[in-house]
Amino acid sequence: MKKRLDLDFDNDYGRYMRYIDGPCQSSGCLAESYEAEVGELLFWDGDLVHAGGPIGKSPRPTRRSLVCHYAIIPVDRPSLTADWVRLRTFRGSYYIPSGAVVGRALTS
Repeated sequence: MKKRLDLDFDNDYGRYMRYIDGPCQSSGCLAESYEAEVGELLFWDGDLVHAGGPIGKSPRPTRRSLVCHYAIIPVDRPSLTADWVRLRTFRGSYYIPSGAVVGRALTS
């Protein structure tokens, strides 16, 4: 079973990366870096070992990102996080923090 940073390593990222590094090296996997050019987009499987690194060599270093997680979740299943609620829209639904302010009402 896949180990979790929060539960198995007490959110100690260094300890987690040392754990991950062992099997990667013994399998011959090498770390790769990707420095996106303006307008490029990168998608990857969440089970791929990934991490942030130093911001690249650009004279004006920036790191702007939009992180999205997608999953098929049955309509009758509540959020696994107690304080998140399902917001239903005309195209699907999303989980949001229960205290979140929604800009406009979306109806189905």
